[in-house]
Amino acid sequence: MNKKQEIVSKTILVVDDEADLREFISNFLCSMGYEVFQASSGKSALEFLTQNQKPILALVSDFNMPNMMGDELIYQANKYTNRFCAFVLATSQPDDHPQIQQLLSSRHLKAPVYYVEKFSEKNRLIEILDSLTLPLISNRS
Repeated sequence: MNKKQEIVSKTILVVDDEADLREFISNFLCSMGYEVFQASSGKSALEFLTQNQKPILALVSDFNMPNMMGDELIYQANKYTNRFCAFVLATSQPDDHPQIQQLLSSRHLKAPVYYVEKFSEKNRLIEILDSLTLPLISNRS
């Protein structure tokens, strides 16, 4: 008899071009029990996704990055959404959220996008992540 057991991924991919902020967010998430991988750019995040098949609860990305903005990263990463539960976009300008939402709404994303203010909403980030579940079904005899 096969039983299905639900396992929830606690893995986060943090993408930020500013090393200090990326490290700060990663350390905070690690202290909250998440397994965290880091990428310093959209390009390196996409390379990680291509090379690593690990299920990821969320991609947490800075919006304003050189070469590939956060919204473009989310659009490109969308093809990996079978491994994601959600995207979280961190901005330092909360007034940008409606503009970003409009940009992303035309992209037909498969996973939801949440927005947090980069410097002040650590608790909201944890609430978002804790509310997500990425079920990975494994068959056990």
